[in-house]
Amino acid sequence: MLDVHEWEAELSESLEPFLDALGHKARQLIMWLFITSFSDCDSIKR
Repeated sequence: MLDVHEWEAELSESLEPFLDALGHKARQLIMWLFITSFSDCDSIKR
């Protein structure tokens, strides 16, 4: 099982092209927070 740092690194690598397409740093941050919030909710339910 991946630890937190490993999955964050993997997710960052996977999302890089999509976040780059957003262009604006604030939009990139909001999208990153939105996506990572799903994983946080999932871990709380278990």
